[in-house]
Amino acid sequence: MPHESEGHQALAEVREGQGRWREAAGEWRRVREIRSREPAGYLGEARALLQLGESGQARLLLERVLKTDWPARFDEARERALELLKRIQ
Repeated sequence: MPHESEGHQALAEVREGQGRWREAAGEWRRVREIRSREPAGYLGEARALLQLGESGQARLLLERVLKTDWPARFDEARERALELLKRIQ
């Protein structure tokens, strides 16, 4: 379904497994657009962008994750964002 994030997330994960990072980034972007109040799409897109060598764009997404006050159920998002930022620096 085009307006449901679960399918886009599943496809993004498949594309990552296939090494098709550009397509994975696009699917993660759709997840981010649909579920903008959850960090999964931001983190997934940033991870894919890092694989593509687009560290500037990835940094912007990761900084947004760090600056956002997420609900408690997303506590691990900050740690994951910091781990990905270490790959840039």
